[in-house]
Amino acid sequence: MKEHIIAAIDTKRKILASSEILQNLTNIISLLKKVYQKGGKMLIAGNGGSAADAQHFAAEIVGHYQIKRPGRPALALTTDTSALTSISNDDGYDYIFSRQIEALGQAGDVLIVITTSDLEEKEHGHSANLWQAIEQAKKQNLTVIGLLSEKSKRIGEMVDHHLKVPSQETPIIQEVHIMLIHIICAELEKSFV
Repeated sequence: MKEHIIAAIDTKRKILASSEILQNLTNIISLLKKVYQKGGKMLIAGNGGSAADAQHFAAEIVGHYQIKRPGRPALALTTDTSALTSISNDDGYDYIFSRQIEALGQAGDVLIVITTSDLEEKEHGHSANLWQAIEQAKKQNLTVIGLLSEKSKRIGEMVDHHLKVPSQETPIIQEVHIMLIHIICAELEKSFV
């Protein structure tokens, strides 16, 4: 137990000490503020625990994080079971996010992909649905942001902006992703009132 606590704290200290990560965080918050000022929205995707994080992120934006204020548009592409199962059944699991982006995404919107790992750019490869989502988002002129980890080599090259958690341990990466999501929500919310 103690080892996990120490590893989590050490990872957060690495973020605090990294001028690159802090600058990327500042740039992403600024970008998202501009997206909302121009009437855009967030589309958020991830698998497993990252799917839950996508839903959590969207809920904080649509509802509110700490300040009572008007809601803003954000969609977790992980929550519509009818869309997920029909797309998976008809087109394949690789396309569960890209088909939703095709239908819902507009130029000026942002796609946020959340993953603790990396992807394989091949049919039915690891996180192939995120690869397809990024490809579709770029076709439709969406900006793509990745909440990633140091394992996220290929996907890091595909996104426009990223926050890479300096860890290889999935539980710690997920904990830090939630921390980063909360920081983003807190900063965005100030511009929503």
